[in-house]
Amino acid sequence: MIAPHPVIVVEALSRSTRNLDKTVKVADYFRVPGLSHYLIIDLGRRLILHYRRQPDGAIMVAIVTDGEIALDPPGITIDAASLFN
Repeated sequence: MIAPHPVIVVEALSRSTRNLDKTVKVADYFRVPGLSHYLIIDLGRRLILHYRRQPDGAIMVAIVTDGEIALDPPGITIDAASLFN
């Protein structure tokens, strides 16, 4: 499936591609205009890396282990714990 204008990309971290997911893929995904969020779910460590594009274009990352993740745009919130169930 191809999403021509993604706003959010979510991936589960795998041992074989973990370094690519956190380096090369971040840069590649954020070359896509309109992409606002890239979530990497690390099931083994029970954490989420939330990369997000700021209004000035800078990419920020937060390490989330619990609580809610605000995805704006598009204006939705998800519970971090629900991604591990």
